[in-house]
Amino acid sequence: MSLPTLKEELPQFHANNAQMLPKQAKTEYLKIAQQLPEYGMVFHRVGREKKPMMRTLRRTSLSVGRVTPIRSLVHVPRSS
Repeated sequence: MSLPTLKEELPQFHANNAQMLPKQAKTEYLKIAQQLPEYGMVFHRVGREKKPMMRTLRRTSLSVGRVTPIRSLVHVPRSS
């Protein structure tokens, strides 16, 4: 059942089912909705992934007679 057909038949469905209990009306609605081609599809927005979490770690380098700190960016995966 296409959307234009459903729009044409909707007033008739309403007239036939106006006296239904809410639970029955919901069941009938779902039966009709399941006939639509889009029923059951889930749409997700597709985009770029977030940049991986980066931490700055301080490393030390030993040289003759002194300790020199070296800063470098190292990828550290997130722990769950």
